[in-house]
Amino acid sequence: MRRVWLLPVALVVVVAGMEDAAAHSGGTDEYGCHVDSRTGLEHCHDGGTASSGGCGCSGCSSRPDPLPRCSAGQRRCASYCVDLNTDRLNCGECFHVCGAPLTCVGATCTAPPLDAALELDAGLEVDSSAPSDAGTGRIASLSMDHQACAVLADGRLYCWGRNDWGQIGDGTQINRLTPVRVAVDGIAVSTGRMHTCALVSSQEVACWGDNTSGQLGAPAAVAHSLIPRHVDGLPARIVEVAAAGFNTCALSVDGNLFCWGRNLYGEVGDGTGGVGQERRVPSFTLAGVRRVFPGLTHFCAELEVGPIVCWGRNDYGQLGDGTLDDRYLPTHLAVLGGRRALDLSLPGIFFGCALLEGGLVGCWGQESMLGSGSEGTGISAALVLVEATAGGVVDDAERVSVGGSSACVLRPDSLSCWNNRIGSGSSSRSSRATVVPGGRPENVVVGTLSTCAVYSGELFCWGDNEWGQLGVGDATERLSPAPVAPFPD
Repeated sequence: MRRVWLLPVALVVVVAGMEDAAAHSGGTDEYGCHVDSRTGLEHCHDGGTASSGGCGCSGCSSRPDPLPRCSAGQRRCASYCVDLNTDRLNCGECFHVCGAPLTCVGATCTAPPLDAALELDAGLEVDSSAPSDAGTGRIASLSMDHQACAVLADGRLYCWGRNDWGQIGDGTQINRLTPVRVAVDGIAVSTGRMHTCALVSSQEVACWGDNTSGQLGAPAAVAHSLIPRHVDGLPARIVEVAAAGFNTCALSVDGNLFCWGRNLYGEVGDGTGGVGQERRVPSFTLAGVRRVFPGLTHFCAELEVGPIVCWGRNDYGQLGDGTLDDRYLPTHLAVLGGRRALDLSLPGIFFGCALLEGGLVGCWGQESMLGSGSEGTGISAALVLVEATAGGVVDDAERVSVGGSSACVLRPDSLSCWNNRIGSGSSSRSSRATVVPGGRPENVVVGTLSTCAVYSGELFCWGDNEWGQLGVGDATERLSPAPVAPFPD
C-alpha cells in the first residue's frame, strides 16, 4: 500500500518550545521549517538556528530527524518529494488530485487527446514504451490479504481472490480466480481480512465486503456490501486509507487520523477496546500524523513531530513498547532504540519490521519469524537485524513488506524473502532472507499466505491460492512466481 497521513482524549501531541521567530521570521520553506529572514537558516525549537540548510539542529532534541532534501524541480508534500508539474496526486499544489483519466501536465489536470481517449476506450495501450495490460497495466497501488487488488495508473481498480463477503466488490459472492473490474476509479487500495477500501479519485473513501464489525463505516443493519459504498463522517480530502484485519483508518490532508471497525484490541486508538466496543463511524484517533501503517490487529503512525507510535494488540510484542499489553491509546515504538525508521511493515501475525537507515532491516516479535536464522518460539522485545542466507546482515534493502508469516525485502539486484512460501520453487521454509529467482522486481507486496511482485511491468504471484488470490485462473498453489491473468477492459 502506498504510504502516506487526530487527537485521543488522553494523548495530545505538543510541539514544545515553538521557534522564536517573532522578530526575524521569514516564514517557512518548502520543508516546513521556520526560516530566519536575516540568515536564511531554519530555526530550532530551542531558539537557535540550523548550522546548514537542513531542517534540524544539533543539540535540539525536540526536533524531528531531518528529511532528505528534494532534488531540483521537486517540492515536498508531507514526507514525499514530488514534481507538481506532472504528479497526478499533487498537481499544481500538494494533494490536488487529478481524477482518472486526467493526467497532470504543466501543473494542470488535463484530459487525454481524443485519439488517445478512443484508444483507451478500446482497451489499447497508448504509450508504446509502457508494458501491456497483461498482468499490470502500470500498477499504481497494490494490496493483498486473502484477496488481492490493484489500481492501475489510469485509475482502473481490479480485485481477485476470496469473495464470500463481497470483498472483491463486483456485486457477487463468488471467488474470482482472475482480476475483475470494480466499478469505482481509485488512487490507492487497501485490503483487510474480509473487506476492501479504496481512496477514490474524489479523495473520498469507499469500502466494500464484510461489515459485521463496522469496518465499512456503515451501520449494523448493513451486514456486508457487495459493491463500493461511500464512508460518511470523514473530512474532505483524504490522502491515505489503511484497511487491515477487521478495522480501517483514513488520514486527512491536514494530518488527522480517523479509525473505525472491530476495536477488539483497541485498534481504533481512541482509548476504548474489547468485546462490544466496535466503532461503526470514523472515530478521531490522532493529530499531526505524517503516515499510517496497518497491522492485522494493530496500527502505527509516524508523527510530524515526535516518535512513531502504535496501538492495538500486543500479545507478541507487535507494538514494540517492551510489554505484551494491548494498548487502547498510542504508545511509543520504543523497540527502534533511537534508530530512524524509513518505513514500517506490520501485517505479520506475530511480528513487524522496519526499514532502517543504511539499508538495514530490523524486526521484532516472535523469534522464528524475524529473518535472523533463529527457530526459537520466544518473543524478542529487541530489534533483530535480518540476515541473508549468503551470510551477514542485509545492509542494502530498499523496501520491506511483511504479511502473515512471511516477509520480503527489495535489494538493488534481487528480491529476498524468508519464512513461508518464499517463491524459491520449494515448499521448504527459510529462516533467513533467501534470493527469489527471477531478478529484481519493481515492487513487492506480501499477503497473508501469498506474495505478488511486479517484474518489468508484469504482475507475478506465488504461494497459497485457496481462494484464487494469485489471479492465475485456478486455485492451485504456486511455489514460484506465476504470471497473473490480464486485466480485462
